[in-house]
Amino acid sequence: WQVDYSDLDNLRIDKIDSAKFLHDGFFDPTGRYFQIAANASNKMVVVDTLDRKLEALIDTAALPHPGPSATPPTRVPHPIRVWTPTPGCE
Repeated sequence: WQVDYSDLDNLRIDKIDSAKFLHDGFFDPTGRYFQIAANASNKMVVVDTLDRKLEALIDTAALPHPGPSATPPTRVPHPIRVWTPTPGCE
């Protein structure tokens, strides 16, 4: 789920299909792309938060666990957040 909080009276919520069991996500240094590990699927997911779509689904050799320290801290204020619901609670 991607939620745009830039207008609190008119929230925009989009569901973006990706991989199961998303965990440990972070924005890239530009603040446009949200990267998140899908540990149970051995994938990295990249969401384009500007176009509001899945940008890439990358296979990994083992359980991805990049953590937010994989890229420099994003200093850009960002009104868009990406939520990862608990499996089965959608």
